[in-house]
Amino acid sequence: ADPGYATQGVLTLGLGLQGQRYQQPEAQRDFLDKVLEDARALPGVRSVAAMAPRLPPEAQFYADAVIEERLGAATGAGDGTEGARVRCYKQHVSAGYLGAVGTPLLAGRDLEPWDDAGSPAVAVVSRSFADRAWPGEAPLAERALGKRFRYQPPDPETGEILWVEVVGVAEDAKNRGPVFALLAQSALDLDFYIPLSQAPSPTPGLLVQAASLEGLARELRSLVARHDPEVPVFDVETMEDRLARAAADPRFAGLMMALFAGLALVMAVVGVYGVLSYVTRQRTQEIGVRLALGATAGGIQRLVLRQGLGILVTGLVLGLLGATLFGRFLAAQLYQVDSSDPLTLALAAGLLLAVGLAAVALPARRAARVDPMAVLREE
Repeated sequence: ADPGYATQGVLTLGLGLQGQRYQQPEAQRDFLDKVLEDARALPGVRSVAAMAPRLPPEAQFYADAVIEERLGAATGAGDGTEGARVRCYKQHVSAGYLGAVGTPLLAGRDLEPWDDAGSPAVAVVSRSFADRAWPGEAPLAERALGKRFRYQPPDPETGEILWVEVVGVAEDAKNRGPVFALLAQSALDLDFYIPLSQAPSPTPGLLVQAASLEGLARELRSLVARHDPEVPVFDVETMEDRLARAAADPRFAGLMMALFAGLALVMAVVGVYGVLSYVTRQRTQEIGVRLALGATAGGIQRLVLRQGLGILVTGLVLGLLGATLFGRFLAAQLYQVDSSDPLTLALAAGLLLAVGLAAVALPARRAARVDPMAVLREE
């Protein structure tokens, strides 16, 4: 599945701007700007971008965006902004980030170098963020561009509010893997991107796309060391490796669920077969009398099949109800499939019904072959 950003030929790494030298945001911003500029000049490098505090698919920095135009209708306790809040994720990114990583821009513009500390606060929001914050049928540009929100509380001393203006709308990107999706499914694709030049971070990460990754990690380490040998470079890996690592636990969980589901299916089949076989044996005399009085083998088979179908249908109804009620707890493990998808539930029910009928068929055939004379002699 396309995560919404480039994954092939991309090397990622983290920087730790710690210590006395980088206590001020200006120092963090200046160091990162120099590293980005030099990294773009490396041979074979196609694009360089930065994101903080974490890179995809682990970009899970929560934020509560308060939508300006919804404040008039907001109600609730506390500061009275409950109805105007959108739970989302905040991403600090370098200028031109969306274009560098290949995330499509749907309306407006990308973040630019002139969006610096001396300029008004701006942001690019994801399509899902725009739909949640400013719903409606109008085009995205009309609904979202120029609108404002805040993600910080007012200044406690002056009461001043830092309003952020939306200058662009980008396509949704899978900035968080399935593990984080489990924690906040409702906000999974709600992101807003703000310039690192306006909100620097001591833990930026780099995404470097190049024609060849061979030797690139060594060159980047040397580049960082030339500017400051005390700055640690960590988590150097390809984007494909990052995505594979993020999917490892959910993939293992899915495998385990599939194995246990298969075991449950086998146990259900054995259980249905065992119950019907036992009931059929208990009714051997009744079946023999029915046959002696003129009942046909087909009629006996239908009698046993009806009994088995009653068990199967009851189990299927209860199972579908349980899947509908509790399936939402598995929603984070699914991609582009709803936890209550009718087609998926129908296919699962059909499979269980087919396997269950196979388990019912053998006792039904055995009942139809009962010898009525042998049963009457025993009687």
